[in-house]
Amino acid sequence: MLLAALPLGGCGADDEPAAGGARTATTAATSTSTTAAAASTSTTAATATSSADPDATRTNDVTGDDQCAGSRPSIVDGASAATVPSATPAGATATTAASGATAPADQATLARPFSTGSPWNTPVGGRPTDSRSDAWIASASRRVAVVAAADEQSVDTTERQAHDLRLYVNTCAWTPVIVGEDGGEPVRFVCRQRDCGEVAKQVRTLRVPQGQQPFPEFDGWYSVIDQSAKVGYDMWRARRVGDVISYQFIKRWRLDGPGFSAPATEAPAGAGGARGSGLPLFAGVIQPDELRRGRIEHALAISVPGPAQRIFTQPASVTNGINVIGSLPEGARLRLKSGVALPRLPGGANRRSAEAIVTALRTYGAIVVDRSITPTLYARRSSGYGSLLLGNEVQGIRMSDLEVVQSGELLRFPPLESTPEKVQG
Repeated sequence: MLLAALPLGGCGADDEPAAGGARTATTAATSTSTTAAAASTSTTAATATSSADPDATRTNDVTGDDQCAGSRPSIVDGASAATVPSATPAGATATTAASGATAPADQATLARPFSTGSPWNTPVGGRPTDSRSDAWIASASRRVAVVAAADEQSVDTTERQAHDLRLYVNTCAWTPVIVGEDGGEPVRFVCRQRDCGEVAKQVRTLRVPQGQQPFPEFDGWYSVIDQSAKVGYDMWRARRVGDVISYQFIKRWRLDGPGFSAPATEAPAGAGGARGSGLPLFAGVIQPDELRRGRIEHALAISVPGPAQRIFTQPASVTNGINVIGSLPEGARLRLKSGVALPRLPGGANRRSAEAIVTALRTYGAIVVDRSITPTLYARRSSGYGSLLLGNEVQGIRMSDLEVVQSGELLRFPPLESTPEKVQG
């Protein structure tokens, strides 16, 4: 039985987690139904939102060489375990492709994933601007949330205008942990519910470097890259206990594939992903090696406050948007307007890194992958940034400085029971 098509789990901007989730809402009555498999999520799971600091004026949780390092509490089934080891255990090293030097394991180079024709790897500089760009950007700047109605029997929506929408880069909290199998130790992977995705029964063991565990307090976003097999695995709500990593969803991606799935209107069972848009966690992520080179040669992943509910455009395959249907769809490609210059940097920010990000936004643009409190880019969670990236390097760029590249067909999610419904632009 299908329930009313309502986005689930939204919180108000003031009371939601500092960031969050990647799952997309589903209208199925149970998380193990066919419809739920399309989104690979439970209707009872809160779809929190990924985020940056609302002001985008501070640096990340920690700065400099302390970024993402040190021990921190671990959440295991609601209880506190001892501690999570340092993100970079003493003596753990990996070779970087850029210089041949050694670096902490969480800095291991992830080669530019996906095919040359992938949306993640194709420039947008010469493409026309979508005629709906101004309206979509303005609408996506609104923060819409689902709240309990006064009758306590239904839900309602509330709107809060996020103030001074500046671009922020998540470097530690609410950004993916991405690890390579090289030099790793065998770890058992286990599904924590009845349905964890199509490949859950095929994945028993993966090699994971020592100390590179998921962080369940940040939705357990976790990617394991197997370069030799040319595949990457995304996990949602992953957590580690001993030599076992459990999860509530897993998806396998071909590293030489297009970097997106067929839409839910065509292939519902395989459309879901670890992000609300169905797109890969490790796609569009800024990496330390790229900043050291001063060059990012792919589109960036971006989340916005108010993506549209129920509609999306490829490369997204589903959506977790909660704004009005006429808002910016997930999967849309944004780019920095040609007349926007790099503003004055805040103290301590790295100009070379800021210029690399700005150039990528002009050349390759950014693909809308999720929703967030403020416009948010993602850097690979790493202890190796040091002064390379604090998170506020591009805070001078506002939502209104971005424009939408001409979009393809708008599709509806969830699809109707029989005939896929298309939304006219």
